[in-house]
Amino acid sequence: MSSRASVRFFPHWDPNTGDQVAGLIQLIYQVFLVNPAAAEWVEIGTHRGESALIISSFPGVHKLYAVDPTLGDCIEEVEQRLANRLREKRVEIIRQTSLAFSKTLEPESVDVVYVDGDHSYTGISSDIAAYWPLIRKNGFLAGHDYCDKHAGVVRAVTEFLTAQPGLTLREFEDGSWLIHKPA
Repeated sequence: MSSRASVRFFPHWDPNTGDQVAGLIQLIYQVFLVNPAAAEWVEIGTHRGESALIISSFPGVHKLYAVDPTLGDCIEEVEQRLANRLREKRVEIIRQTSLAFSKTLEPESVDVVYVDGDHSYTGISSDIAAYWPLIRKNGFLAGHDYCDKHAGVVRAVTEFLTAQPGLTLREFEDGSWLIHKPA
């Protein structure tokens, strides 16, 4: 495994708390609390595989598509980190853009999409527009970096919610966010 610093915990990692991991874990628990059958997940923006490892650690996640076209020199680290899940075929690494991969999926074919790739307003808006129709009823649209530092994320999520009356946003301490798609 590479000796590089953790991305999940960088740059605000406080070694005396687990907040950066706790938010994602709370999000996953919330998903399973509402929909225990949420088995198929897509993670947009895998980078070093840390969030993919956390998500795929939950036994209810039967398949995680880890989508990232820019793995480059991180691919060996990601493959090593996710080796057991790759061998079990619970995780599949997709080296395509999120929009290209979205076109390979059927409408309402996944339970959860976690958006953590292109943090620009255009990137997040495009991912939301492409993946919302692919999420099953009682599924979830989620993501990371809903904070002032990533104004594009906040703007895109807020505009999506404004255009979809009745949906609500749940925020978590690590900057993760969650929107439930009603049944």
